[in-house]
Amino acid sequence: MLPNNISHQIRSKRRLLNLTIEELAEKSDTSVALISRIERNVVDSVSLSKLIAVIDALAIPMSDIFGVPNVDNQTNELWGYLMSLSASERQEKASAILKLVK
Repeated sequence: MLPNNISHQIRSKRRLLNLTIEELAEKSDTSVALISRIERNVVDSVSLSKLIAVIDALAIPMSDIFGVPNVDNQTNELWGYLMSLSASERQEKASAILKLVK
């Protein structure tokens, strides 16, 4: 299950944007069933890439979803990019970035 705040934020933002579940599914290239399960918080597991697709389609900042303090757009974009990678790719890229900035 997802944390309740994620399900609530997704449903609230979809309604705020006057999108149907079908429209959000199309916009995020996911299924109606997945969106419905996410919003009702009855999804056992969801890939991070699918969750990010839904969050991106609603233009919800990652910092709002994952409880990261407010960050600038570039940091938020970097976070989203890293989280879209496989675990091994993410570790490799994060190590390279840290070496570059230290």
